[in-house]
Amino acid sequence: MSRPVPILYVHYGDEWIRGSERLLLDLLAHIDRDRFAPVVWCNGEQMENAVRELDLPVYRSRFDILLTSIRPNHRVGCWARQIREGLHIAARHRIRVIHSNSGGPVQWMLPVARLRRIPILAHLHAPYLKRDRYAFGIRFADRAVGVSKYVLRGLQADGVSGKKLAVIYNGIDTARLKPGTPDADLQKLRASGKVIVTFAGSLIYRKGVDLVLRAIQSVPEVELVIAGDGPDREPLEKLSAQLNLNRRVHFRGYCADLGSLYRATDIAVHPARSEAFGLVLAEAGLMGIPVIASRVGGIPEVVKDSETGLLCDPESIESFSSAIRLLAGDAARRRTLGTAAKQWVTQHFTVPAMTSGFERLYAEMAGTSVL
Repeated sequence: MSRPVPILYVHYGDEWIRGSERLLLDLLAHIDRDRFAPVVWCNGEQMENAVRELDLPVYRSRFDILLTSIRPNHRVGCWARQIREGLHIAARHRIRVIHSNSGGPVQWMLPVARLRRIPILAHLHAPYLKRDRYAFGIRFADRAVGVSKYVLRGLQADGVSGKKLAVIYNGIDTARLKPGTPDADLQKLRASGKVIVTFAGSLIYRKGVDLVLRAIQSVPEVELVIAGDGPDREPLEKLSAQLNLNRRVHFRGYCADLGSLYRATDIAVHPARSEAFGLVLAEAGLMGIPVIASRVGGIPEVVKDSETGLLCDPESIESFSSAIRLLAGDAARRRTLGTAAKQWVTQHFTVPAMTSGFERLYAEMAGTSVL
């Protein structure tokens, strides 16, 4: 039997385990270790500890990115140090494919890839501005993988060959949603005849939670559960009070057990102003819950309008109010949409599907046969 192909995963992120971190950990947990040997290089302590729990080699360093559109810096010496560290790790583990888990690390891993003659893959969880696509070197990567077709539009506009682009949809670890038992407090609300509408995600402007607060004003038969935290929590709580919604709006904070939450949910809502994919939408669908979401970004690739959920005009309070009112008053429609959503998600958005997609790509890039 041939030796497993060493893959170097480079992750740059904040000190938490959320979207891109969770997806990478799921990929690492399910990859075929008889065929591939993962090595991880990251900048976060939480990520480092999570990788160690998977019994994989992991390195942690401070990462600096030059000339970004958000926080530009000119620490060229730090950037050069990262290249040297990358060369050392690649040589030590005889890396044959580099997987950059976002666009940022490509900036220092592209030189490593070229010096070591290793193919590099940029895994894109969001669209990037043209300046960043060039400054990071994303458009020069050997392959760019988007979590949705929407994410790749900028590279297509740059003239990047379609042969270098691929879409591998985010996958859900179904086992992580199974343990949850229905939330007791929410079950009591349902027993009283209330329809439970749930938002799960970060409380930031981009997610549009203020829109759904205004939307439910005219739908008195629903209770809104907000599961998440973030810098906008206090302003959203104030808005809820100003709209006299405090008795119908429940801020629950970060929820680690979405299975428990969704088992007591009738409708999931996601009024995002922009979204590359929307993992929580697929998670809700897997639980058989219809979704009401904005028609933006990659969401239409996850939610099939009028088949697995309802898509609304972005920024439209009226559109969301109408959709919520429609589903709140039609339990049969909710069941029909929810059943279709579960089937759709099971077919397209699971961890095994995501993992097999990357395994095929790694084998191709490393020049090995697909077993």
